[in-house]
Amino acid sequence: MSITKIAKMTTEITADYQKLSDLNVAFYNQDVNTSILQFDVTRNNAPVPLGKVNVDGYIVLLAADGSRIQDAVEITDEINGVIEYTIPHEFLKHTGKALGQIYIAVKGKDDTAVMRQFSFDIEKDLLTSFSATKKLEYIKTFDDLTTFIKQRVDEIDAAVANGEDYVAAMEKVSEKGQKDIQAVATKATADVNKAATDANKKITDTSNTVVATVNAKGDAVLKAFTENGQVPKITADSGAPRYDLNSSKDLFAEILTWGNGFFTFYLSAGATNNPTGTVSWLRGTASTYGKNSNVLAYDKDGAMYNVVCANGIWGVWDKTAMSSKTQSNKITADNGQFYYNLTDNKSDILASVISESGFKTGFAHFTVLNGLGNNRSFRFTSYYYPTNGYIHAVDTAGQSHIRVCNGGVWSAWKSIADTSVTQNAKITNDDGSTIAIVNYDLLNTTDVSNFDGYSNTAINMPLGISQAGYIKRKYRGGLIEVTFSPYNTNAIYRNSYNSVSGGSWLGWEKLVTASELAASKSVVLWSGSANGVSSTPYALSRAINTSRKIRVTYDFPGASGKTAVVDLSNTKILIIHDFNLTDSDANGGGLYEFQLDFTTLNKFTIKADTVKDLNDTGKIDQKNMTVRKIEEVD
Repeated sequence: MSITKIAKMTTEITADYQKLSDLNVAFYNQDVNTSILQFDVTRNNAPVPLGKVNVDGYIVLLAADGSRIQDAVEITDEINGVIEYTIPHEFLKHTGKALGQIYIAVKGKDDTAVMRQFSFDIEKDLLTSFSATKKLEYIKTFDDLTTFIKQRVDEIDAAVANGEDYVAAMEKVSEKGQKDIQAVATKATADVNKAATDANKKITDTSNTVVATVNAKGDAVLKAFTENGQVPKITADSGAPRYDLNSSKDLFAEILTWGNGFFTFYLSAGATNNPTGTVSWLRGTASTYGKNSNVLAYDKDGAMYNVVCANGIWGVWDKTAMSSKTQSNKITADNGQFYYNLTDNKSDILASVISESGFKTGFAHFTVLNGLGNNRSFRFTSYYYPTNGYIHAVDTAGQSHIRVCNGGVWSAWKSIADTSVTQNAKITNDDGSTIAIVNYDLLNTTDVSNFDGYSNTAINMPLGISQAGYIKRKYRGGLIEVTFSPYNTNAIYRNSYNSVSGGSWLGWEKLVTASELAASKSVVLWSGSANGVSSTPYALSRAINTSRKIRVTYDFPGASGKTAVVDLSNTKILIIHDFNLTDSDANGGGLYEFQLDFTTLNKFTIKADTVKDLNDTGKIDQKNMTVRKIEEVD
């Protein structure tokens, strides 16, 4: 029957922080070979299989008095990841709170997982102060003690009855006891010396083993650091910039020689590719991989610069604006909308503008206080700095208005169209109608004004047209352009004058109207694909008897999209001649003739398609030519 004491604990393989686990367990210093620690190893709350051929387990225990032990653990259930460790009697002698930790290592590799720390108690048992020869007597029951005493009394009575000389016996026993004690003391001294020698050897061996283990682990950690750590230095060993470049250096060229990594540098004023030139030094960083680098630097005034190198090609420095040297007062809301949004009759546009200094944008509903007063909502920009400012508004009809504040006093709203703030020369009458002038001289060279209006009795207009019409006159530095459109027509006539090139009018010319331009365009009579000699007619969209000329678009072996034009006033048979040479050596090719018959006027047929091969005989009724389109081109 097993009398072991087993303390069970689940230990999770994880990178998450795990606090010290107190097993709430107490072993006694006399629990010899019976105090067992049992661990269930899990990952993500699932058992971790631990093959004995693949992994080793170690435990480190630290006693309250500083004594420690490192030993191997036993894998008792490989499938479910259960390991056990029986606490040695030597360690149980160190009473108090003990700490422990489990290490799982992969055989043949440097991979090691360290489990969470745990703690338990080692207590003194009640018999620790008793000698070994008395323990059995003291642990007997009272009945056993009674029986033992009675037995001794009976022996004494018998001895007295037999006349035994107890005094002589005691002396003899005393003498023998002294000899036994001396022998035991001598043997104990030898045993202690031997035990001390053995302990010293064991301590030395254990120490050597621990040192070797620590060195091996240290070498593994150093190797891992070398393989996975940051090797290229970011700064110099003193903490100064890694690279100190004087004014003779080229920053861009130097960076591409540093290799891959993240580096700090100092660049002197006047160095090549210093964005400040000779004004300031730079302190910065460069993150480089291959021929690509991102550089960020600051000058002596704290201004920030950045530049990028892509595939060995450097860009240009970009200077980031400093908040101390930029405009931080908002003009619009953060989303780009108006800064002021005045949407009801409780809002006062003047109160809003004077509430903050600076240039602002806004929207105002037509019901706002101190608005335009024309029942129109408006968008506005404003500027105000204590007691002075202005508001420029554009209403929903596109009309501009302005209101000015001087010394805290606001003026009335004024329309931008007011003659006091706009150009005085009128373009229209006050009611918006066209300005009309009697006897307006279209060819007056002394008038330096522009005019856009009307005259019932214009002078020097084009011959044969009405005197009444609309006039546009433009003047600039001796150059004059006049257009005249007679009343109730869409005709437009143009004349121009240049005082620099002789001072004479070029003469009136009529501008082509859109309808006249459309009438002059070609009309498609037929489009498609017609090929091969046949009596089959192809219908036209209209008869060609109203056309003077037609244009035929065709393909043949030498080219596509070629055209031919025929004057229909002399013939109704269109004959097309073309030729083609071979592209490779120009020693071959052919002469082509193609005939279209338009005799029926509203149809056409392919009358002939012949070719003379330059290296062979002629052939008729071929399909070398294909008609694509027929157009009227009068």
